[in-house]
Amino acid sequence: MMPWGFQNDPALRWVCEKGPISQVLLEPLVYVTAAGETITIPVGFVTDYASIPRIFWNIIPPDGDARFPAILHDYLYSLRGWEPCFKNRAQCDGLFLEAMRHVGMNMVERLTVYSAVRCFGWAFSATPNVAGRKWKK
Repeated sequence: MMPWGFQNDPALRWVCEKGPISQVLLEPLVYVTAAGETITIPVGFVTDYASIPRIFWNIIPPDGDARFPAILHDYLYSLRGWEPCFKNRAQCDGLFLEAMRHVGMNMVERLTVYSAVRCFGWAFSATPNVAGRKWKK
């Protein structure tokens, strides 16, 4: 069994698809959950790093320690609970918190970001995904 956490450090490229801080994965990003589940974020996935408001970038830079957890969270939200991961919003947010712990973010940062995601994440994911799917019940 692989140790939990991010298994690699993939190459990314800046793009302008989703905003000024968007990047696209040039290699898959692999995360193994603490429970042992492997989640592979595919090549070509575009992330905007958790949509952290610009006012908070000096505290929690979107491409700093939180970048891989943010990519994981963006990917899970993009699926809206459908294949291949079948996670509801609370599970997605929980894995985001777990991944932030793995990369060494301190507890105050983790809980601040996690609380914001729990309170406001629904607004960023209320619309259907690119496949036209809403959150699976």
